[in-house]
Amino acid sequence: MVNCKDTRKDFPMLDGKTLMHGKPLIYFDNGATTLKPQCVIDAVCEYLSSYSGNAHRGDYDLSHQVDVAYEEAREVV
Repeated sequence: MVNCKDTRKDFPMLDGKTLMHGKPLIYFDNGATTLKPQCVIDAVCEYLSSYSGNAHRGDYDLSHQVDVAYEEAREVV
């Protein structure tokens, strides 16, 4: 069974934030923006700071690193 409190810990926007009247934040505006868990935020930051290239678009070492990371992510998914 999924524990809501444990799940909230994965999302910085939900972890410990309150919105109105001291109640925990509940976010239903996913049509506009979906909240990201910390592992996704970390992966995006790593990509932007260490790779920042397009997958399958270049013929150089950095592009190859992006290709490998992209394909590894596809395998996991």
